[in-house]
Amino acid sequence: MSKPRYRKLTNRQIISLFKFHNPKNLTAINKLGIKTRFLDKGIDRRAYKIGTDLVLKIEDHKSSSYDQTPHEIKIFKLIHTNDTYKRLRPHIPKLLYGNAETRIMIVPFYPGVCEDEEDSSYVHVSQLINELLPEYFSDLHGGNFRYAKNGLLMCIDLGYTEGD
Repeated sequence: MSKPRYRKLTNRQIISLFKFHNPKNLTAINKLGIKTRFLDKGIDRRAYKIGTDLVLKIEDHKSSSYDQTPHEIKIFKLIHTNDTYKRLRPHIPKLLYGNAETRIMIVPFYPGVCEDEEDSSYVHVSQLINELLPEYFSDLHGGNFRYAKNGLLMCIDLGYTEGD
């Protein structure tokens, strides 16, 4: 069996391929010529770096307990369209692709790790989330935050659904 051949794709091309083909799993994604590099695993999902600065989140069907991805797609869209959450928008990734059925989503990659939960940015964003989305407060920890290149703290995971 031969190795998959990967061509250099732009982020825009990758997102277009996802929107057109709606791949259902990592195998289908690789068959589209999209190279994936494993980044991290949470309790229910795996994250892969794709393109130059994108993150692919795939819910792990074998261990998923909360149906996180469909919920996260819904809340990301709500935050970016409803003025109630306007103050929170700068700290929530833009959803570049989301498919609730396949439980796959693509968001920008943020390079900086949040190592200090006492940091004033972390405290500020956590308090803002607690005020606007109190049901998520119990799932906030440093692993759910990263820093953008411009130094802005981003909450990269709002998939928590227990108690919904």
